[in-house]
Amino acid sequence: MIKSFKLFSLVIFLAITNFTLACDSVSLNDMWARTCKKNNTSAVYFDIKNDSEEDEIILSANADIAHMTEIHKTVTENGISQMVHIDRLVLPAGKTVTFKPKGLHIMLMGVKQDLNSGDTFYLELEFKNAGSKIYKVNVK
Repeated sequence: MIKSFKLFSLVIFLAITNFTLACDSVSLNDMWARTCKKNNTSAVYFDIKNDSEEDEIILSANADIAHMTEIHKTVTENGISQMVHIDRLVLPAGKTVTFKPKGLHIMLMGVKQDLNSGDTFYLELEFKNAGSKIYKVNVK
């Protein structure tokens, strides 16, 4: 019985330790979204750093505040800019990637309510290694 308890405790400890290490491998700073009216689009911007020694991948994004949430980048060809959906985004090991206007961003389409300056909402990012993480977004 004691041996089983020790084994169980070790498994739980290792699971928590691995979970914590995976979650700590990615850090975000200055997460914000543009104001917008209900049924319109907004975008989320931030700096994200992959602190691990392996590449990380953002697999998806989700915000309950919007009908659709996607990773986008802005591409300019022949003087014409357009937004392009990205299925997955690689975050190089040890590097910071910036999501900014006219660049990478999380697109919120069909926003379900007005987003006013000072409001907050939550954005879920799913990572290949770190799993799913939820972040608070400030509206500016």
